[in-house]
Amino acid sequence: MIEKRPLYRRWRQIRQTVFNPRDKGYANIGGRGLGISWNTYLEFEEYILNTLGPPPNGPDSKLHRINQRRGYEPGNLRWATAWEVGNNQPQNLRIRFGGETHSFSWWCRQQGLRTDTVRGRIKRHGWSMLEALNLRPRRRHHATR
Repeated sequence: MIEKRPLYRRWRQIRQTVFNPRDKGYANIGGRGLGISWNTYLEFEEYILNTLGPPPNGPDSKLHRINQRRGYEPGNLRWATAWEVGNNQPQNLRIRFGGETHSFSWWCRQQGLRTDTVRGRIKRHGWSMLEALNLRPRRRHHATR
């Protein structure tokens, strides 16, 4: 039974976002003219398993489009975590820092900082993005009695 195959649910969801205007993801995929390169589930499954391998984190792995301007096509897919998928959205704030460009969340994570800490430094204290990202949070010292 094809419905029990490991990637079938992902295949069905991708087809919904490409072809069904009532699907919540349609506006970002099918509504923008992006499509899927495989006509049948078996073609899709063969490509994914032979090229990307099985999902590394089981059901927690997401099939992710690397370039958000392209559809579900060979060379534009990878396995990713939910955090990685969310971090690669077109609406994310991109920051150039230290010669590299990444999302605001990515930089905060790399620096070991919470996003709300960095936002507070910028909004409340008027710091530049560079200042806010370069400093580690101060350790709070608890008074001993």
